Amino acid sequence: MAEEQGGVQLMKRSVFLFWLYSNLTILCIPILIAMGILMQSKHLLQSEVMRSNEALLNQVKQSLDNQFQDIKKIGLQLSLDPKVLSYINQTDFSAPDVKLSLLDLIKTLRSYAASNGNIDDFYIYVKAGQFGVTTSALDEADILYQLFHEKKGVTYEQWKESMRKSYFGSFVKLADNDLVFLQSLPVQNMNEEAPATLVVMLNGDRLKAAISGIQLAQAGSVVIVDKNNKPLMAAGEALNTADIDFSQLTKESGSFSQKLRGEQVTVSYVSSGENDWKYVSVIPTKVYSAKVNQLQIWILIGLALCVLIGGATTVWLTRRNYLPIRRMVDLVSPKVKSNLEGIKNEFTLLQSFMSENAAFQDLAARTIRMQQNALRRNFLARLLKGAWRAGRPLRKRWSRST
Repeated sequence: MAEEQGGVQLMKRSVFLFWLYSNLTILCIPILIAMGILMQSKHLLQSEVMRSNEALLNQVKQSLDNQFQDIKKIGLQLSLDPKVLSYINQTDFSAPDVKLSLLDLIKTLRSYAASNGNIDDFYIYVKAGQFGVTTSALDEADILYQLFHEKKGVTYEQWKESMRKSYFGSFVKLADNDLVFLQSLPVQNMNEEAPATLVVMLNGDRLKAAISGIQLAQAGSVVIVDKNNKPLMAAGEALNTADIDFSQLTKESGSFSQKLRGEQVTVSYVSSGENDWKYVSVIPTKVYSAKVNQLQIWILIGLALCVLIGGATTVWLTRRNYLPIRRMVDLVSPKVKSNLEGIKNEFTLLQSFMSENAAFQDLAARTIRMQQNALRRNFLARLLKGAWRAGRPLRKRWSRST
C-alpha cells in the first residue's frame, strides 16, 4: 500500500511538472519572437546609423572636392596667364623690362591669392634662376625655403628635389604639416623640362575647420589619405593615424571595424571624385551603438518582466488548474483496484476509476435486478401460498352460514 501511495505521489509530481513545462514552453514562444525582433531591430538601426554617417562622409567629400577643385582651377588659370608665361620664358631676368613685368606679375599673384580663402600663400619657383616670385617679392631659393617650409619639418634637400620634378596639378605632402598643390608651368610642355613650378600653400587650419564643423568629425575623426593610403590630413578628435590599418581601403567605399588604443572603432571611407584620395571617418563604435544599446536595454527589461511575471503567472495558473484534479486523484486513488504502476498520469488513473466504477455499477445493477427477480418470485410465491391458506377457512365459514 505504501508503495502504491508513493507511486501515486511520484505520478502527481511528474504530471504537475509536465503541465508546468508545457505552459512555460508556450510562454517561451513570444519571448523568442521578441528576441528575433530585437536582433532584427538592432541590425536595422545599425544599418540606418551607418547609412547616415556615410551620407555625412559624402558631405565631407563634396565640400573638400569643391575646394580642391577651385585650387586646381587657380593653378590652371595661372598656367595659362600671359603675364606668367611671359615671365617664366625669359632668358635674362636682370633686364629692366623683365624687372618691370615682375611688378605686374606680383600684383596678379596677389589677386589670385585673395580670391580663395583656402590658399594661405603661393609662389612660382623658376628653376633656371633658382628663385621664386611670391605675392609680395622675389626671393632666392633658400629664402623661399625658410619662409614657407623650414618650420614645417621639410629639409632643404627634400624641397629642392620636389621643385625639380614635373607635376600636372598634384597635391603633395612635403611633411606632416605641409600639404601643397604643385603645378608645372607651362602646361603645354609637361613632357619636357618645365621651366617653373607653381607652389600653392594650402590653409590647413581652414580646411580642418571646414571638416570639424560637420557632425561626423565632432563624433570622431576624419582622415584624408592619398592613393598610397598614406594620411595627408586629419581633423576632429586627435588620434594616431599610424594605429589605423589603411591597407583595408581596397574598394571605392566601405567600412570595417578594428580596435584602436583598446577601443572598438568603425572605419568608413569613400573615394574622392577630384583626386586619388579617400576620405576616412574613424568613429568609436559606442557612438554608433548608443541608440542600439538603449533599445536593447528596454527590450531586455521587457523580456525580464515577461519572464518574471509570466513565469509566476504560469506557476500559479498551473497549480490553480491542477489542484482540483489532484484532489480527485487523492479521492479515487485508494479505490482503484488495478495496478497503479501501469498508470502514467492522473487522467489514466481517473479513467481506470471511472471504468472500474462503471463496471461495478453494471455488476451492482445486474445483481439488484437478479435480487429483485428473486424477491418478486419469492413474494409472489409467498403471496399465492398465503392466499390459498387464507382462502380455506373463508369457504368453510361461508358454507356453514349457508
